[in-house]
Amino acid sequence: MARSPLLGRTHTGKHTYWTTTAGGRRVYFGKVGQVSRKQAETQFADHLKAIRTESNAERDLRLANAPSVWELCDRHNLWYQANRADRSYRQRRSLLQSFCNYQVSGQLYGRGQLIGDLAVDRITLQHAQEFIATIHDPCTRLHHVIAIKASFNWAARPAEADGGGLVPELCQPFKYLKRPHVPPKDLTEADLITPEEYALLLRYAKCDTTKIRGEDGRYRERTDEERFHADDNPYQCFYDLLICFHAFGPRTSEPLNCRVRDFNRRTKQLTLGKHKRTQTQRNTTLRQLMLSEEAYEIVQRRCAGKQPNDPIFTLSNGSAWTQERFNERFREVKGIIKKKFEADKEPTYVRDGIVPYSFRDLYISELLMIGIPPFKVSKMAGTSLKEIERTYGHFFSEDLAAAQEALDLARAEREGKAKVLKMAQ
Repeated sequence: MARSPLLGRTHTGKHTYWTTTAGGRRVYFGKVGQVSRKQAETQFADHLKAIRTESNAERDLRLANAPSVWELCDRHNLWYQANRADRSYRQRRSLLQSFCNYQVSGQLYGRGQLIGDLAVDRITLQHAQEFIATIHDPCTRLHHVIAIKASFNWAARPAEADGGGLVPELCQPFKYLKRPHVPPKDLTEADLITPEEYALLLRYAKCDTTKIRGEDGRYRERTDEERFHADDNPYQCFYDLLICFHAFGPRTSEPLNCRVRDFNRRTKQLTLGKHKRTQTQRNTTLRQLMLSEEAYEIVQRRCAGKQPNDPIFTLSNGSAWTQERFNERFREVKGIIKKKFEADKEPTYVRDGIVPYSFRDLYISELLMIGIPPFKVSKMAGTSLKEIERTYGHFFSEDLAAAQEALDLARAEREGKAKVLKMAQ
């Protein structure tokens, strides 16, 4: 006896949708929470009625039609999860979900419907342009364009070429979707971490931000004496990481992903084979992190007694730090410092704009300000010379200062000669 078609739920990351595979292809009926069970069942009944009354020719035509945008994005997410890092997968999944959840307006096909519910072959360039126009942040807009184009290009690529093979190769509606311009980062010397802020972060890096139960049974904030652990401090590793971030300005994830085998004691370096630019470089290179004396001692101490594949920096329970956990801890420490400032127990606080990546901005900017050539800075920072000039170009001004000095000198000499000629006349 054949199984009856069912209305089920499909999880795609953070959200869950009413779906069914009745009819040979997955069909979506809306998001759980936004669409009630009764509404989904009504749509499901209409769908069953439609597929039961269609002829064989109509069924073959329906199955031959392009899949929905939801199905395309779901399939792409599964492929991306298997081939990319967890963090980039979560970002890509979130970007595609917001695109699929956009309700079409204007005079476009599918007005009033979600883009995800539309068939791929009915999507046009204007659908994406309308969605992108609703995003105000240029960087976020760029990320959405990259994610949308990548998913549709993957779907049009044949399966034997590591693609989805979901639509014909000529079905690329977003081929001419332009990447939006992202203006250079407006980074000034006033935006960099100050020595006072760095000292405050180190002072409170080991403090315990959790609450404890008071005598009345309720949770309360810890006192200054209760915030710090004298022995076996569980937050010592966070303190060490802050010193390393200040010492060699890595991307946030780089020291967190380092393994013991990446530590070169003779050259005092951390060498990463897998890093952010390995996916964008045509000829992949190793990422080298130069360690200061203080950072070298920390890494050497953290590697003692560990196996080659063990993470260098670990939590108190022995597990590796994640970028999310590090950012959370950073926010907690900043919060404690701000409370102390508001209580007049600290003369200043760490500004809201200071984040872990600010250490990298400080590192690159200070290298340029002391006269290190930009191509050396780009190699030490593990980024392109173009990016150094675009974002931090205003910090290397020695050549410009020399040029201005030469111009001032030439003008002074010319003015001096003019005065001599005038006196001779």
